[in-house]
Amino acid sequence: MISINEKKIDFVFRVDANLVIGTGHLIRCLTLALILKKRKYTICFVSSFLDNNLIKYINKQGFYCKIFSKKNFDKSAFNQFKTKNNKIFQINDARNTLKIIENYNCRWIIVDHYSLDITWENFIKKRINKLLVIDDLANRKHNCDILLDQNFNENLKKRYSNLVPKKCNLLLGPEYLLRRSEFEKFKVRNKNIKKVVKNILIFFGGADKNNNTKKIIALLSSLKLLNINVNIIVGSINPFHKEIKLLCIKKKFNYYYNTNKISHHMYSSDLFIGSAGSTIWELFYLGVPSMVFITHTNQSRCIQNLHSMGALINLGSDKKNINNLVNQKKIKSLLFNIKKRQELSKNSIDIIKKNNIKKLIKLLN
Repeated sequence: MISINEKKIDFVFRVDANLVIGTGHLIRCLTLALILKKRKYTICFVSSFLDNNLIKYINKQGFYCKIFSKKNFDKSAFNQFKTKNNKIFQINDARNTLKIIENYNCRWIIVDHYSLDITWENFIKKRINKLLVIDDLANRKHNCDILLDQNFNENLKKRYSNLVPKKCNLLLGPEYLLRRSEFEKFKVRNKNIKKVVKNILIFFGGADKNNNTKKIIALLSSLKLLNINVNIIVGSINPFHKEIKLLCIKKKFNYYYNTNKISHHMYSSDLFIGSAGSTIWELFYLGVPSMVFITHTNQSRCIQNLHSMGALINLGSDKKNINNLVNQKKIKSLLFNIKKRQELSKNSIDIIKKNNIKKLIKLLN
């Protein structure tokens, strides 16, 4: 069991992950935590008591994670809050967070959670002075010292006007991408786009609660692809992973479960098809031509903008029938259009070219 021996914790991360929430919030928090760990800071994670949580995964990365006990966690309030602002839930959550770390001297709390806003933050700031919020919705007020939003959107600064204090440091856009260190060795200035697509990568995030992977397998099977390797990656909390494995065996697709070599698979791919989550920024970093489905409504504006800029191809919402004739034609067309794939690669690399994460680290010192 990972534990904390010191009385001082430099950074406390408040984040949740499970089948419903997904894994994106946790992955970007872990990425930042690993950057800070290299600088010898002490770190602790705090999470709710949720089914299918990723506490063991956090421990595996070398971090201590404390969860709210069952008696201190109101699951019904959590579910209610997802659709309606629940101040009582937030105050209880903040109280539980502070209870867990009450015996430690904490410098910063970092929160990445759509269900928490200024109500939670005001309560936290009674005890902890420094607060970093990681967000990409821009749909609620925050009381924080730093706000980080690494997504691409039009009028970035205007999105958070009147939502944060005047003294808040706004770090906005892909230049503040929290990029996992494993991708550094694969950095390319210009990806070599092959005339013939040999490797297609399929990934719908760590959870894929709607089983989009199964749907895209059916779509690709209908195309009757010849001499193309189809690589299917499923995450650790994907409830359909056994079914997907059997399908891959039947269709002779390559199957990878909870792989720790995702950067290698991305780098080796000629085309990506999957969800429009935070994974797209890593694909952009490597210049991989990408076709994505919008799996959450909050992704729509960003993906539409990136599609208009020619950085990816938007296949629309996963709520519609994924395996339809329109998508079949779009995918088949791109397979044989090297010029379009070259454009997608170049445009995506240009968006992610600048990196200013050092500014964030400096502010956290």
